[in-house]
Amino acid sequence: MKDIYQDVEKQIANPALVGMGGKTKVIGFMYMEDLQTEIEKFLQEYELPTLLAKKANWLEFVKLLVKILADQPINTPCADIKQFAFLPAADGCVRGRIDFTENIGKYSYYQFGNAY
Repeated sequence: MKDIYQDVEKQIANPALVGMGGKTKVIGFMYMEDLQTEIEKFLQEYELPTLLAKKANWLEFVKLLVKILADQPINTPCADIKQFAFLPAADGCVRGRIDFTENIGKYSYYQFGNAY
């Protein structure tokens, strides 16, 4: 979460960078890319089908998981973040909010969202 916080801090400090230079850490977390990699390794290690980790199936899995996680905020995942939460969203979309322990500039939180 610390790397997500640092990435958000950079975006707030320089809004012109948003959307330039590839994906942000928050977007990677929204798509659960690290989890996807770990699940794929696990499935390969135990010689199980890896279809879950393939793009179309993975997006369906993420959609379901995000709906579950919307009711389970993560409190104090690192010193700079008070709470990280996925928010209820329309089907095929993900939204979230990161509340900071101390403001970044004038901002006490950061909201993010994306459609699949």
